[in-house]
Amino acid sequence: IMFWRFGGYANLSTIDTLLDKPDLTLEELLDEPETIQELKQLNTKLIEYLREDHALKRLMEYVTAPSLVNDDEDDAKDTSEKGKDDAASAEQTDMDEEKEGDLRDILDPDDLDKVEKKRLTHAYIACEILSSETWSILESMMANPAYLGEFWGFLRRPPPLDSLQASYFTKVNETLLDKKTDEMLEFLKTLDGIVPALLQ
Repeated sequence: IMFWRFGGYANLSTIDTLLDKPDLTLEELLDEPETIQELKQLNTKLIEYLREDHALKRLMEYVTAPSLVNDDEDDAKDTSEKGKDDAASAEQTDMDEEKEGDLRDILDPDDLDKVEKKRLTHAYIACEILSSETWSILESMMANPAYLGEFWGFLRRPPPLDSLQASYFTKVNETLLDKKTDEMLEFLKTLDGIVPALLQ
C-alpha cells in the first residue's frame, strides 16, 4: 500500500506522453479522451499548450466551424443576402462555404460523414476547454482581442445560425462574461454593430 501511496509507481498519462512529442498537433489532443479530465485536474503542461496563441486560435475556430454537410446554408445565404451590411463578414462567409464545397466535391458521402463527425467532436471538446474556467486560458483569450473579434464574427453570419454552434458560442461567452466581466464589456464596446448582430 505504501508503495502506491507515495509514488513508487509513476503513472504517466497519455496526455503527458502526447505533450512530449515535438510534432504534437492540437487535433491529437482533441481526439484524446483524457484531455478534458486532465484539464480539470489542472495538468500544467496541458494548460500551457492550450493557451499558446496557435492552439487558442484553433480552439476558437473549432467552436464555430461551419457544418460540412448542411445544404440548407446555401438557401439561408440566398434569402438573407439582401439584409447583410457587413462586406467583410460576407466575404468570410463566402470563403467558408467555398471550402465546404471543395470538400463536398472531393470526398464521398461516407468520408464526408466521418469528417463531419470529427468536426462535431472537435467543436464540443474545444467548447469544453474554453469554458472550463481555467484562469490562464481565459487570460490568454482576453489578451488576444483579434481572436475574440473573429470569434464574435460568428454572430454576423447569415441567419439562422446553427443551434449547436450557437450553444457552444454562448457557453464560452457565458464563462468569459462571468469571470472577466469588465474586460468583456470593454471588448464588446469595440465591436461595431454588435448589438444588432446579437439581436438578429
